[in-house]
Amino acid sequence: MRKVDWICSPLKTSTNYAQRLTEYFKCQFGHCPKIKVYDHHLCLVASSFYGSGFPEATVACFYFSGDSRSGLVAHARGNAFRVPTRFDRHNSLGLYSGG
Repeated sequence: MRKVDWICSPLKTSTNYAQRLTEYFKCQFGHCPKIKVYDHHLCLVASSFYGSGFPEATVACFYFSGDSRSGLVAHARGNAFRVPTRFDRHNSLGLYSGG
């Protein structure tokens, strides 16, 4: 575990999440690397954008819930992300299921 420099995780809006991760890794491994917590949907946007090969893109991300939201629309260029629209959980398409 000491060879790991960083742990990156979504759930930025979860209360004390980075602290809980730190305690977990210290308990399990006796050591905790630096932890950086990111917005859940921006993680999804980044993985889609960086994997696309496009130099610039508008990315829409929708599902039930993550970081207290159900989705967002982001414009990505290089390493920059601009988020003009976020969708609250009460508007989530994930609340409806086909049956």
